[in-house]
Amino acid sequence: MSVRAEYDPTRRGFGITFMIDEGEQYRFGGIDVQSNVRGLDPAVLRSRLRTFAGDVFNTEAVEKTVEDMTIEAARQGFAFVALRTRPDRDNQARRVNLVYTVDEGQRAYIEQINIRGNSRTRDHVIRREFDVSEGDPYNRALISRAERRLKT
Repeated sequence: MSVRAEYDPTRRGFGITFMIDEGEQYRFGGIDVQSNVRGLDPAVLRSRLRTFAGDVFNTEAVEKTVEDMTIEAARQGFAFVALRTRPDRDNQARRVNLVYTVDEGQRAYIEQINIRGNSRTRDHVIRREFDVSEGDPYNRALISRAERRLKT
């Protein structure tokens, strides 16, 4: 990244130009899903992939895939999973091979949801953006989705 600043006498101010070089474009190489959770078939989670071999590497697609797989695992009865990505970058071929690994997660439950700093909207309007409620198993992907919904 580089920056150039120039004074413009007609506007009586500076113009600032940012030049950003994103580097070489990488593509997805091999994509695999591995489950270390007994009874959770990785084939079920593969149906939730948003990353495909040959596509341009996209971190948002990786994050959405992790979220979708975590939600699918919860639907299958595995609410306490930890889903991690293991990238393997091949600089020569400009490819990223990616392995999604599912492990047992720590068991935790949502005890209470407190809404603070809200003076305009009724609490039930905010709570309807959550896919979880008190007493449900904690699911980081569902909490992150609710947070994104509330911020947009």
